[in-house]
Amino acid sequence: MLDIAFGPAQADLAQQLQQELAASRRLTNLDKSTLLVLATPQSIQDADVQKAIARAKKADQNIIPLLLEPTQLPQDISLHALDLTGQDLTDKDAVKRIVNHTLHAQITQQKRRTNWLLMGLIGVAALIVFFWAITSLSEGTIAFPVEEYATENAARETMIATLVHPTLEGLQPRTTEDAANFPATVEAASTRDRAFLRGTATQIPLDRQATQAIIIATQTAAAEQSAVPTVEPTVAPTATP
Repeated sequence: MLDIAFGPAQADLAQQLQQELAASRRLTNLDKSTLLVLATPQSIQDADVQKAIARAKKADQNIIPLLLEPTQLPQDISLHALDLTGQDLTDKDAVKRIVNHTLHAQITQQKRRTNWLLMGLIGVAALIVFFWAITSLSEGTIAFPVEEYATENAARETMIATLVHPTLEGLQPRTTEDAANFPATVEAASTRDRAFLRGTATQIPLDRQATQAIIIATQTAAAEQSAVPTVEPTVAPTATP
């Protein structure tokens, strides 16, 4: 149930607002009866408005003052006040603000305290579980599955030793020239062996130009060494007495 309390000067405005709010399906089933007060310095002193506020207090209704002008409200009804100074209450944005504010006011202080208490309990439970897990790991109550990891590692090593190594043995570079051609060897290898071949190339120069320079230097040094003439030792003639 939603009622509106207003002074004589807000009669037309109250009727228009009532129509706008009635069109909102979100307010059809309020959990708690609500009284909207069109609050101005004059209306808040009106006898009929004060009687409507008194009845709402007695019935434990939500009281939501809608401030149309700067107004000093009594402390006991200021909790859910909504400042709409200078706004057209029939505007869609203003109506949406009123609807949202009215629904939010349905959450009573007791419900808010209950929600905060529930959130606190959940947080404490999460901390307890966290510290229990840390303590269990440090004391060995909960341990990592070392045996399972060891079994998996052993199976992997067996596969590499029986399936991969025999193939890699014949493809790994043995000379500088093999190293220079190693990228082409890797690309020509099967998908299964390619990753392993790349892993074996860590000690081979990755720069092809540097590798080619090494080959040229090696070949040049070998050529120079083969070009040096061999000098046969000669025997000096002996003098005849």
